[in-house]
Amino acid sequence: MKRSVTILVISILSFFSLKGQTQAEFDNLLNQINSDSIQRTIVDLVSFDNRFCTHTQSGNREVAQYIVQRLKEYGIENAAIDSFHYVGYTGLTGNIDRYFYNVKARIPGSVNTDTTYIIGAHLDAVSLFQGGHTVTAPGADDNASGCAVFIEVARIFHINNLSPKFNIDFMGWDAEEIGLVGSYSDAATRATAGEVGRTIILNNDMVANQPESEPYTVDLYQYDNSVELYTVATDIIETYTTITPIFPDDNTVMRQYTDSWAYNQSGFNAIFAIEHFFTDYYHTEFDVPSSLNFDYAKEIARYNFATLYHYNIHDVFTLDTTNTQISSETLLSEVQIFPNPTFGVVQFKIPASVDLNQLSIYDLSGRNVYTLTPSFGDLNTVDINFLQSGVYIIKLSTSKGEIFRKLIKK
Repeated sequence: MKRSVTILVISILSFFSLKGQTQAEFDNLLNQINSDSIQRTIVDLVSFDNRFCTHTQSGNREVAQYIVQRLKEYGIENAAIDSFHYVGYTGLTGNIDRYFYNVKARIPGSVNTDTTYIIGAHLDAVSLFQGGHTVTAPGADDNASGCAVFIEVARIFHINNLSPKFNIDFMGWDAEEIGLVGSYSDAATRATAGEVGRTIILNNDMVANQPESEPYTVDLYQYDNSVELYTVATDIIETYTTITPIFPDDNTVMRQYTDSWAYNQSGFNAIFAIEHFFTDYYHTEFDVPSSLNFDYAKEIARYNFATLYHYNIHDVFTLDTTNTQISSETLLSEVQIFPNPTFGVVQFKIPASVDLNQLSIYDLSGRNVYTLTPSFGDLNTVDINFLQSGVYIIKLSTSKGEIFRKLIKK
């Protein structure tokens, strides 16, 4: 299903070009992402019948072994179970003293091995009924779908022999459903190793429920230190998928209930994607593959792959200076809009040699929601408290040409 894109948004996105590769070559990579491949992984994980992390004495060890084997199929020979011992108490399990089983696999960086990009999802599941656990916990959407996304991204890197600039780690986190146990363990290990500030996380948790009758949308959550990562990811979703990203109203709440929160609490940069149309089968025996939209999951995989590609292979967002609307690199670099995201007041830094003739703000449907003609071509601040939370496009009509910038209103 395709979403409609306005002429305004198309004109903005047409400014973007690939550096070092043709658009056709990059599109070919994206088009290799396959919904059938994603479906296969989800069906395989559901076949384990019950992925609750304390369901048996061996827990999710066999599940972790399956993910390891899949990643090795795609050339990541260092894929391994990263087991860890945990002693503690959770509301779902009471006191615990046992091992859990994360999965970790790395494509090493070809330029810099001090920086790491993690793409991950939790591998465990839970199914509850009347206060107790059910016999099965299929967890197709929650969260075999997220695991299927990172395995598919690994496949695309492998079949195209792509060599990233920085490390790319593929992570399957165990015991998320009892309190982010697996991600807290890995985050603590990485923090102790001094990786804070050098490791970035793309977390996918429940990314396959999407009614065909509704526009494809995804809730994309950011953390306070991940504005730049969030902005790039939003641009990528809008440009290279059929999905509309949404900045959720509950950004300070929902983002706490998934693995990226554990990393954020140690200071890591992270973003978190989750389906906008929340499944009716959450934490039940009915969370099975037949209820899912695999084409939607494919679009989520496209977003993840393109984001990793942007940071690790070639920039997918490089302004094309041959466009007649863009007069110079200096103009682009010196015009600044901040803070972004903003809660209401936006400040502008514009070179003295540039006169601002008009400022216009558009929503993503292309509707003009605000226009201002500043006196004497000067503008310092604009109050947009009247706008609803969301993503907007600012057009600055200047004496040097037109500039389009994205603005996020919290």
